[in-house]
Amino acid sequence: MVIKGTAQILISLPTGGGKSLSFIGPALLNPAVTSLLIVPLVALRDDMLRRLKEAKLSCKIYSQTDKKRVSVIVCTVEQAVQKTFLSDMAALVQSGTLQRIIIDEIHLVSTEATFRPAFAKLLRL
Repeated sequence: MVIKGTAQILISLPTGGGKSLSFIGPALLNPAVTSLLIVPLVALRDDMLRRLKEAKLSCKIYSQTDKKRVSVIVCTVEQAVQKTFLSDMAALVQSGTLQRIIIDEIHLVSTEATFRPAFAKLLRL
């Protein structure tokens, strides 16, 4: 189901427990579709981008001007709630290209929503 992108799943594992395999594996098996990875920190974004490149996946940090198709798009929570981002992702959904959305460190939505308003907006996605 994860590989086909037909199920919603929640994975709760400790650091180093293999959570990233839930989207890296399917992205490697079907690079023709796109996965969106939303992370709470720029440092996590950069680290994940490094790991994806090490896995030989086509990936990029989200940019309004870069329309190149890749297997994984990585963005921050603040980017994910911007109107232009939502419009770009809607276009991927309409084209059938966006297959999965992964929110890393999702537990922060309940603890950071008052400190970082973008977390509260993220729930509306």
